[in-house]
Amino acid sequence: MHIPNDSSFDSPSKAPGKDPVSASAHPEGSFESVQSDGSEIISRLDDVIRLSVDRLRKAGNEEARREVEWMLESIMGIRRMQLLMHQDETVSQEAQLRLQECIERRVAREPLQYILGEAHFYGRRFSVRPGVLIPRPETELLAEWAIQALSGRKGERLLDLGTGSGCLPITVALERPGTECTGVDLSRDALEIARANARDLDAKVHFVEGDMVSTDLALQLHSTSQPHLASQQERPFDVLISNPPYIPESEREELQPEVLDHEPQMALFAGTDPLHFYRGIASSAPALLKSGGWLCVEIHSLYGNEVQELFKVAGFRDVALQQDLAGRDRLVSARMI
Repeated sequence: MHIPNDSSFDSPSKAPGKDPVSASAHPEGSFESVQSDGSEIISRLDDVIRLSVDRLRKAGNEEARREVEWMLESIMGIRRMQLLMHQDETVSQEAQLRLQECIERRVAREPLQYILGEAHFYGRRFSVRPGVLIPRPETELLAEWAIQALSGRKGERLLDLGTGSGCLPITVALERPGTECTGVDLSRDALEIARANARDLDAKVHFVEGDMVSTDLALQLHSTSQPHLASQQERPFDVLISNPPYIPESEREELQPEVLDHEPQMALFAGTDPLHFYRGIASSAPALLKSGGWLCVEIHSLYGNEVQELFKVAGFRDVALQQDLAGRDRLVSARMI
């Protein structure tokens, strides 16, 4: 999870609330959708887009056009190409009012993904809501690593620690059929969404409530309440992945309001020790991974060398650092002895 310091808005402000904008309220830059006699004004799609983009741009949103298109895709149930090809189509009053509500919530710095209830990850739509970390594009690199690590292998088992929305194990399960995937998270809200995403995407993934840094995690996964694991050998997993909380407390004030004011802090912050969760993973991995099994974690770009060294000292071999497309340190992988 990479949190960029440059905001898409110029002036951060606390979100005042989430109440829908009423039909009688028309902030500057909004489109009028109802005439004085109550009849509907037929609005062209291109006009609706133009006025909505203008509203967001005046609030400092540099991604206004794409965000408006994303809102309309969700509200109208159409794809972006259809939006581009039918600019002279009319937009219903109901759709206009829903769009206006979305625009005002976005101006108030609420994350677009929470407004729409969905986020895109590895070409699929995942449900998200407050209390669940929004999947980031850079985390697709971790999914790609796991998919490649499991290439040509059947019947392998993968464990994702801190699964959140379930985007990682669900993606691996769908891209590598036959891989038995398990996701662990301490948040019941996150697990509820993860299970719903697995159902919606028809992915077979096991989700378990647990603490990724608990010394009892291996016992928990081997308990009789998890029969798919209890029947396996003592160290059942071939691959372990994790995108743990890694933002140090010292960077709290650098975060965008969309992140700091809305996303779950337990999924963001590592406290005063940015390596806290990596220490826990390194400690629990020997009880979770088979001999020769692989481990890969997403990291804070400033702590790649430290995580590498931590894994080497813990006894892992083939420890490697990988950069993302922007050239930032993003993953550390290692192999169990």
